[in-house]
Amino acid sequence: MEKEKKKDNKVSRVIRILLVVFLLVVFIYHRIMLKKEAPLREPLGQMVEVDNQKNEYLHRRRGRTHTNIYVRFRDWLTDT
Repeated sequence: MEKEKKKDNKVSRVIRILLVVFLLVVFIYHRIMLKKEAPLREPLGQMVEVDNQKNEYLHRRRGRTHTNIYVRFRDWLTDT
């Protein structure tokens, strides 16, 4: 009976260790990917403030056509 408890305890311990190692590897991988993605999250256009809200203004010109793009960002922390 005691051998079974010791064996179960060892298996449980190994599973916990593997779980912690797995979570640590996932966390480190996630942080590395966030650093690689950082340049992709920067706005492409110029940030302007309109009515106390930050907006992104992007002007593209291709040949004779002009495209103005306004991207509106909401401030989720306030109720404005």
